[in-house]
Amino acid sequence: MNVEQITEVFGWMLVINGVLFLLGLVKITLLKKQTKSICDFIFGDQSDAIYQSAPRMVFHYEILIVVFNLVPYAALKIVF
Repeated sequence: MNVEQITEVFGWMLVINGVLFLLGLVKITLLKKQTKSICDFIFGDQSDAIYQSAPRMVFHYEILIVVFNLVPYAALKIVF
């Protein structure tokens, strides 16, 4: 693989992870009732703790996207 192909892969990784991030954000903001009922069904007694930690998990996912997708993509675009 050459540098252009690697840059393209990082670009697509960034797009895919961005869409997944937005989907997670929509689930915890706009679809609160549906997400809460799914958590209740799947996790039972621990659903409140899981549901309360969902925004933190989405925020951590955003940090991972920046560190592992956006920064390498930007560095490759700047250097090459």
